[in-house]
Amino acid sequence: MKRWLVIVNPHSAANRTHQLAGGVIEVLNKTEGVEVSHRFTEEQGHGTILAREAIHEGFDAILSLGGDGTNNEVINGFFTSDGERLPGSTAFGLIPSGTGGDLARNFYAVRTPLSVAESLNNWELKTLDVGRSTLSLEDGTTTTRMFVNVASIGLTAEIGRRMTQSNKKLGGRVGYYLGFLKTVFSYPELQLELTRDNDPPQKVHARCIAVANGAWFGGGANIAPGAQVADGVFDVVVIGVGRLKLLTTSPKFYSGKHLSTPGIEMVQSQKIHIQSVHDKNMPVLVETDGEDVGQLPATFEVLPDAVPLLLPRPLP
Repeated sequence: MKRWLVIVNPHSAANRTHQLAGGVIEVLNKTEGVEVSHRFTEEQGHGTILAREAIHEGFDAILSLGGDGTNNEVINGFFTSDGERLPGSTAFGLIPSGTGGDLARNFYAVRTPLSVAESLNNWELKTLDVGRSTLSLEDGTTTTRMFVNVASIGLTAEIGRRMTQSNKKLGGRVGYYLGFLKTVFSYPELQLELTRDNDPPQKVHARCIAVANGAWFGGGANIAPGAQVADGVFDVVVIGVGRLKLLTTSPKFYSGKHLSTPGIEMVQSQKIHIQSVHDKNMPVLVETDGEDVGQLPATFEVLPDAVPLLLPRPLP
């Protein structure tokens, strides 16, 4: 008998996840050969603690029921605070129930929680790359954070910090775009230095950079078209266009057609270090999977096939 633990963030999706969790658990309990338990998160960061406890207890899979922030907390629970993989073969799975649902877009065409839970009646294991970020904090120390979808620097991280709860209630795409409109006119062009793998440092002018393991972020923006979560590389998208061009190009980010725009470049890398050579008094923010985690300088490296991934077969 396999043992699955569902970690539920009851406050995700504007508190709606609390209402639907019972139905999701009931559906999962019909999965043949699987015993399903569930635990609720109680505060920020609790998902990481619960995941580490579940791995220690020997659960076969941990399913995240919540949004991208919940997924991020749970995936961090597969690692130590220094970014080292915990021993064991526990798999990660996700049942999307949040504002953005961007990680789920890499796997599911239909992303309602009940439909995904029903599809897991027939499941399989694949593998998932995980990103490890080493970030600076305001006090001059560093921290390590894992991410599974996208990390971004600059304008997009600033948007995430400024997003209000009222914006989130509007839904991922609308709320994020409102945050974009509020931020784009005041956020400056950054002077950054990038070092990719073993290449020499490269100076770039950019408003933001996305270090993408998955393809979507910001409530459905297809920032890195073709990115695969198990190909062993990041797709690094450098957005170096002016404010007006960024505004007129913004619809293309959702269709994934922005990479043909002059001033927007995509390269692949296994490891990338980014530091600011901009105004030293202006911190350049970094977010991972939509969570505000630190600032530049920062290093990002991909850990190939880091975690087993529980998915329906076939995908819904």
